[in-house]
Amino acid sequence: MNIPFLDNWRKRQAGTRAVALAAAVETDPDGVAELFAECELLRARASQSGLRLDDSPASLSALDQLPPRWRDDPDELPWLGNDAGLYLGTVLVRTVA
Repeated sequence: MNIPFLDNWRKRQAGTRAVALAAAVETDPDGVAELFAECELLRARASQSGLRLDDSPASLSALDQLPPRWRDDPDELPWLGNDAGLYLGTVLVRTVA
């Protein structure tokens, strides 16, 4: 569906959110990382596979190497995708200056 005014509104809102997130990361990186770290389902599935997610780039790489068995559940898949994005954000905020 093409609604021009809605597209313009989304573009303005996306820029505002990005600026707000950047400001939050700059002023309270630990608080932002803590919010991103709320990815319980991903941490539980990784733990079941014997992987402890410690918010490091090495754990992100190890997570990437796990066999994709948990992707078989179509009900869990969207939640795991969301958690994977949150975990990536956690690693970035905690490791990139």
